[in-house]
Amino acid sequence: MGITLRLNDKYCLIFFSIKECGGIDMLVADAEKCAGCGLCVPFCPNEALRVWGTVVIVEENCSECFDCVAYCPTDALEIEG
Repeated sequence: MGITLRLNDKYCLIFFSIKECGGIDMLVADAEKCAGCGLCVPFCPNEALRVWGTVVIVEENCSECFDCVAYCPTDALEIEG
């Protein structure tokens, strides 16, 4: 189980290693936009969101339903791909 942070449109940080991300749609969080309010967390049916100062996506739990995107008041959650 790991935590994925998107670095840019090609690379993600997985724990402390870097791997290339595919070109598929994926949920990303913009740390600069995130207020850390946690309003998105209860709308994730798979418990893939955590808030530690800013929202963090637990990629292994994310089913890419993107339900959380609609509930983010600062538009910090986005679909990329």
